[in-house]
Order: sequence, then C-alpha cells, then structure tokens
Amino acid sequence: MNDWPELIQESQASLQLHYGPAMEQAAGTLGVSLRNLRVLWLTMIYDPDPISTSVIQHQTPYTNAGIFIPRLDEAAQRGWLSTLPGDVYQITSQGRAAVESVLSAAYDSMAGLTPLSNSDLMQTRNYLWRLVERCLQIDAPTIKHNLLMSRRGDPGEHVAEIVRVEQFLTDLNAFRDDAHLAAWDIYHVNAPTWEVFTLLWRGEATNLDELCESLAERGHLRSTYAAALQGLVRRGWVMEVGGDYQITRSGETIRLAAEVATDRNFYGPWDTLAANEQDYLWTSLDRMGNVLRSIAK
Repeated sequence: MNDWPELIQESQASLQLHYGPAMEQAAGTLGVSLRNLRVLWLTMIYDPDPISTSVIQHQTPYTNAGIFIPRLDEAAQRGWLSTLPGDVYQITSQGRAAVESVLSAAYDSMAGLTPLSNSDLMQTRNYLWRLVERCLQIDAPTIKHNLLMSRRGDPGEHVAEIVRVEQFLTDLNAFRDDAHLAAWDIYHVNAPTWEVFTLLWRGEATNLDELCESLAERGHLRSTYAAALQGLVRRGWVMEVGGDYQITRSGETIRLAAEVATDRNFYGPWDTLAANEQDYLWTSLDRMGNVLRSIAK
C-alpha cells in the first residue's frame, strides 16, 4: 500500500518551501514572529466564537497551552485581540487584517508556481476535494475536530488552483491527526503520555533527559514527562532498565494496534477514488513535490 500520509506531508512541505519565507517576511513587517501569529490565526478560525487557553489546549493537545498566554496578551496589547470576561479573547478587525495580510503573501507566492500543467493541477485539486468531502461524510472517526477547524480556514474559490491544492492537503493532514487521536483515545492516557510512548516506541528517545530535549517546544515541565514515564511503567507498556526505558511486548502490541486503527480510520474514505484515480493522484503529487523542491534550491 502506498504511504499516503507521508506523500501528503511531503507535498505540503514542498509548497511550504515557497510560501513559508513569504509568510515570515510578511509577519516580520508586522513586527511579530510567524509562530506568535499562529495563535491569532486560531482566534480568527474560531471567530465569532471567542478563544481561551482551554480551547487552544483542545486544538493542540500535545502542547502546554500555558505557553500561548504571553502570545495572546501581546496580541491584545497590539489591538489585534479584545479581552473578554472569563479570560477569553476575540479577534478584532485589526487582528483579522494582520492575519489576512500574511495569508495573502502566502497565496501570492504560490500563485506563480507551475509544478503541473493547468489540466493536471485542476484534476489533482478535484481528486483531493473528493477525498476531503468524503472525510467529512464518513462515520469514523466520529470526532473530526482538526478537519473541521482546517475547513474553516479554506480561502474559497477565488484563489489560484495551487492554493486550493495546498488547502486540501492541509485538510487531509488534519484528518490524519483526527484518525490517530481516535486510535489512542480509547486507552485513556493524556496526550503528553502518548507522545512519550510514541518517542520510546520509535527509538527517538530512551530516557527522561532525551525526552525533555526532544519535546522542549511543547512547554511542559520535566515533572510532566517523568510522571508520563512512571504511568507507562505502571501500565506495563514500558520498563525501566538502569535509567533508560524500553517498550515491553504488551506495549509494542498496544502501539502497533493504534497504528492499525489509525490507518483504518484514515483510509476509510479512500474508496471514493477508483484505483486508477488514486494512481493518477499519487503520480501528480509526487511530480509536483519533485518540481517544487528542485526550483526551491
């Protein structure tokens, strides 16, 4: 089976090579980092509903939402957010204009790219949209929070075809996140614990120091990951050997089962495309990525 999640991520990353610098430059003109602007984008996506750290925590489960508080406060000081009772925030017209100026820079940077012929680009967009539409309709996973939030960021039909391709790739990445969240939610562990489990399973970390270093940007305390390790040991998924941690046989079984469930959730909608249509889409995205990476050098 083709690894569609990997190709979708690689395709989006190849586009980001071009629109990323444009967004950084536009954000710099506003005097803010692109990372700090992300919280403003989230606020715009949720509008007219206000946003709070609990809402952000739901949107970014692996990250300590507390790290967003200074960014929210900074945006409020700039007049981009209004502060409402109950420690919630709502985007202002100035904030919306700031986000839209950065998004416009991204769209403009992509509009001139021609990695595929016009007909191939339109067909690729059509197939991607059929997939996204089916993802919205299918029963599993029952909770599609990331996909629904991604769809709220759709720029509409007035943008270049390649911008729409990028949006639908973003939607499918979001659906993959929903598919994986549903796969491990049944084990009743929190997101930091599951991420620790995953890093141990992948062999990307073996002890607390390595975990804290790898996950530093998540904003959690060292004690959070220490507690996660101990919780995994109590479950019998992980064992400690001289300060290092290893996945047990039962842990391996659990983690592999979550991967199988993730794939089952993610690939459920793909029957909307016939085999020849999937082959076409794979070839087009692969070619698009290769062209975009080559001209970005």
